[in-house]
Amino acid sequence: MSHFYYFHYSYSYVIMGIYYRELARLSWFERAFANTFFGKVPDGSFEDSIEMFNKALMINNNMIVATYQLSKTYRALGSEKKEVELLKKVIKLPERNFRDKFAKRKAERRLGKLI
Repeated sequence: MSHFYYFHYSYSYVIMGIYYRELARLSWFERAFANTFFGKVPDGSFEDSIEMFNKALMINNNMIVATYQLSKTYRALGSEKKEVELLKKVIKLPERNFRDKFAKRKAERRLGKLI
């Protein structure tokens, strides 16, 4: 398969990483409500989220969006040190598309609040 295919395949892992993070953030009440009215809510954890973002970064280690989203997962876990490390990395990486520019601005704002 071509490099192009693998590069874009990494976005699937980013989407799954966000999905797992948001599932992990559901409160017991939100989960009970969803289970009652929508059926069983799938399992998802912060560890699953980290795993997905790391898979995306294995494919494309300079992927700004994956690095930024990974920092958000560490933020949700309360790991400020790891979050700051990843935000600094986001700022240093070269922009490749409009998503990168947007993620960099958000990373700069968040880092400004932490430091």
